[in-house]
Amino acid sequence: MDVAHFSTGNVTQLMYKFKPLLAFANTSGDAERLIGLIEYIRKTWKKDRPARFGTLAYEASTSRQGEDPRLFKLAKEKGVEFLPFDYYPFTVTDFSTELRRIHAVKKADYLWLRGGCAQVAAIMKDVLRLGLKDKMKYVSTYFGTDDVVTKIAGKEACAGMLGEIAVPLPDEDLPGVKLAKRIRAKYRKGSTPVMYLDGFHLAMVAHEVTKRALEKVGLKKLGGRAIAEQVWGLKDFDVGGLSPPITMQQGNISLKRYVHIVKWQEDGKIVTVSDWMMAPWILGRD
Repeated sequence: MDVAHFSTGNVTQLMYKFKPLLAFANTSGDAERLIGLIEYIRKTWKKDRPARFGTLAYEASTSRQGEDPRLFKLAKEKGVEFLPFDYYPFTVTDFSTELRRIHAVKKADYLWLRGGCAQVAAIMKDVLRLGLKDKMKYVSTYFGTDDVVTKIAGKEACAGMLGEIAVPLPDEDLPGVKLAKRIRAKYRKGSTPVMYLDGFHLAMVAHEVTKRALEKVGLKKLGGRAIAEQVWGLKDFDVGGLSPPITMQQGNISLKRYVHIVKWQEDGKIVTVSDWMMAPWILGRD
């Protein structure tokens, strides 16, 4: 199949039966981002026992891709106890049972919230209502990390919450962020969410490798294989600060493999609290 497929995650390999020779994941998957988060916990954890890390995710096949035994193994090697995932129905509005169980029974220290902004906000409102705000540390995933969470849940509920994202914050003064904002402004008003930035580098990579393939093989021979081959040649490709420069490795289909941690402040502002951390690709090709 002579197609260069640039997807929105390494779930591509789970969807198709052929090896993804010509499929490239535009951003790190859950397992990879969680490895970066586990590294942050390892560096900041102060107690003399392993930190216990729980997950509260909406019930969907995409939520289960991160429940990978290799992730549990890597976490243990880094001194973090990764607890079995907890799931909730996508339409649920009360998280009391799940939150109490994760705190009282599983005794989690950290709780990763895999859901959109609406779910994360609803969870944090329940966290505050149940008196669990200071009992665990809460971490949103990239598509649940946005100012709108504060608008829904309130500053008090969100203050201190962490987020793991693979892009800069939208208010950072970087060329890639400015370019994304200019293009977004042409068709939509309002602020630029993190989720929009997380994937914008895909267009930059696709444009560059298509240009290189065209220069090498010409228009008549231009196809997915020619384009894919150029991806492997990317070295220190600048994406305007949307991530560290991209260098591809043969067989590693992820176009981005770094994450950093952000934190909600008392005034509702979200700020970066870590350097870029490697989010290694663990899914494998076969």
